[in-house]
Amino acid sequence: MAKEFSPEDFEPLYHQTIVITIAIQENPGCTLTILSPFLEDIHTKLSTLIFKASNPNSLLRRRCSDRHPDWLQIQYDLQNTLCEAQDLVDSLSKSDVLEIGDHGNPGLEKVEEELAVHAFNLGEFIDSLGLSKLARKEPALAEIEKILIDAVRDEREKLGKDKVDQIPDVARLGGLGMIMSHLRACGVDRSELHRLDTRIKQVIVWVLRNEEEITMVKDLEGFGEVGKYHALDQPSTILEQDGEQSGQQEKEKREHLQLVEQIGQATEKKEEPEKMEDDKKQHETDPDDDYDTVSIDSYVLV
Repeated sequence: MAKEFSPEDFEPLYHQTIVITIAIQENPGCTLTILSPFLEDIHTKLSTLIFKASNPNSLLRRRCSDRHPDWLQIQYDLQNTLCEAQDLVDSLSKSDVLEIGDHGNPGLEKVEEELAVHAFNLGEFIDSLGLSKLARKEPALAEIEKILIDAVRDEREKLGKDKVDQIPDVARLGGLGMIMSHLRACGVDRSELHRLDTRIKQVIVWVLRNEEEITMVKDLEGFGEVGKYHALDQPSTILEQDGEQSGQQEKEKREHLQLVEQIGQATEKKEEPEKMEDDKKQHETDPDDDYDTVSIDSYVLV
């Protein structure tokens, strides 16, 4: 069984980022302060991931067990840059500050550029939670998949469960021609539809098979992440936050876990034992294998 993410996957980098940020804020006259915006951005995104990892109903926990290799690469690269930033902090002195200010510092510029890249990569990782493997590799395909998720959800809710079960999947959306017309109406360029034609058909199959569960998890995650928004309402500096961080974070985590537990209990009461066992088996498999075993040609296309 693939291992789920946990807060421990993100907390070491989170604390390392705070330590460096505080050290820089304690030396407001040094030119290392140009790193602060990137460090604070990284800190905020890591905070988001920690709270998602604390929520058993989040997309990160429920549908991203295959993303560990992606995260390990991000973690390795970011950790190396944070170590370089720490070396710059450790070397701080009045003469160093003057030298950096007068002549520039290639090491500082390198760290600044790398932190900007890491902040972007963390944002991409968060935004891609719940996407298929194909969509994660191609930004244009990711946008198409999001459009399709919304379209399939709206159509499913409009038709109702009884009618949905009676209609072939692709026919629910009017056939392939109607789907492509919808994508063009949503702003997808015709050349992109042509370039990604085969992969779009694979994504359609994946979306039709996974949309309902993704929507359910997103709904649960919306209730389960109340604590995250309190965590992101931070004081003006990390240094001010540090004095009250531990008590506040523990309180938010307790409230967060209590709410998640209540949601889990309410859900368990509604599920039959057989369905719970089936769901468990389904989550242990890789949902992204769908488009490897099913061809779009197996559906009636218009």
